[in-house]
Amino acid sequence: MNFSGIRQAISSSTLTLNYNAQRTTHSINLSSITIAMAFYKSSLEALSPSDAQLFEAYGRGKPLTSLFPTVHAAIFHHARQNQHSIAVRDLSSSPPRTVTYGTLVKYSRFLAVRLRDQGVIPGVKVPIVVKRGLEMVVGIVAVLMCGAQCIPLDGGVPEETLQHAIGEVGSDVILCLRDTKGRVDAKDKSVIVLEDIVQSADAEWEAIGSIEDLCFGDENSGCYVVYTSGLSLDSHALTNAY
Repeated sequence: MNFSGIRQAISSSTLTLNYNAQRTTHSINLSSITIAMAFYKSSLEALSPSDAQLFEAYGRGKPLTSLFPTVHAAIFHHARQNQHSIAVRDLSSSPPRTVTYGTLVKYSRFLAVRLRDQGVIPGVKVPIVVKRGLEMVVGIVAVLMCGAQCIPLDGGVPEETLQHAIGEVGSDVILCLRDTKGRVDAKDKSVIVLEDIVQSADAEWEAIGSIEDLCFGDENSGCYVVYTSGLSLDSHALTNAY
């Protein structure tokens, strides 16, 4: 959507902006996308007409067709081309960790096999209660390999909203970290700790060519789930396809 399209979308909505000195606030409950449009519009209006034209001219490139139908298909491609290339740099640990594409695929496939054994199939939604880091990436890729949809949930969100999201999805499997395991209601659910998966996978070796049997999904499949209204108790899950 170009700037004029965003302007029209904002003006046709019921968004109300209140300008007070250097502060900009919004009133009314809108989706995060509409709010983002509002701030985008506000930022562009601060530019001079000539700078706004430059932003429109150079702020987006030529539309291209994706070479891969899914995220994990792209990862598999790079793993086959050069499995020793760096795929993940985890700066959350000390010292920082680096993981190659080959190792990322090994970790993810190791977890995906176990998820499939526990009934995670295309269409299933799997909560991932984590903080940013290598294990989060492994969990997301593994869920996608199964053709399922991941629901990334920050381990620091309030308890009430966390349990609301998990309960609404009704998944039988939850992925978490050691630090977030205590926040997950494990009644009648299988809780998988991602650090344990990584450690177990390190003890095994699998060839890159053995991943084809765990590459479910296409460009029309659900990829991940987000919640409207910032995970408030009246929010609803919104599925995003590739």
